[in-house]
Amino acid sequence: MEFLQVNILIVITLVEIELVAATAPHNPIIRLCAMPSPTICFYMGFLFCVSAILTQMRQPLPFNMSSSEKGTPWKPALLAFIEDAGAIEGQGGVEYRSQVLKRYAVSSRFRHMILALTWGWGIMLLCVATVATILVMLLDENVAFGVGWGLPWAWCTGWAFISVSYVKCQLKREKAEWAKKETVGAATSTV
Repeated sequence: MEFLQVNILIVITLVEIELVAATAPHNPIIRLCAMPSPTICFYMGFLFCVSAILTQMRQPLPFNMSSSEKGTPWKPALLAFIEDAGAIEGQGGVEYRSQVLKRYAVSSRFRHMILALTWGWGIMLLCVATVATILVMLLDENVAFGVGWGLPWAWCTGWAFISVSYVKCQLKREKAEWAKKETVGAATSTV
């Protein structure tokens, strides 16, 4: 079981418990039925923020986190998700894992980008979960149900577009930095 799979399993378990508890009574608890999406956001938001804090504190991993072994410095949860998704779902395998970790190790811009995205997604997920929860509790039940299920996904879709733009910009800057280093290195070696 990889880090991504374990966390998906935890989220699915939380959502199932919520839905079973909400639909078990003769009259289902509509507001609780509206909470699975905010619950996912709360969990992932806390996971991302805690992993970002532990990364910045340079804490050792208390367990294996994808390819990062126990005792090595903590890495952002987003990096483990990228590593697992590319290696397993994307079928990149061990080579993909190796390349992602190598890039993380050698590129300060890449490390900064992953950490910034982890913070950004963590804070954004906690914010949208809080807003959605408040609205689910305050609005009419029928409206609350739609808001609870729809608002987090709509908000995350918008944030995904912002994230893609940010990543493209950072990767372009990284490529320019590498090209500059290669030019300087080539000029130094010819002198």
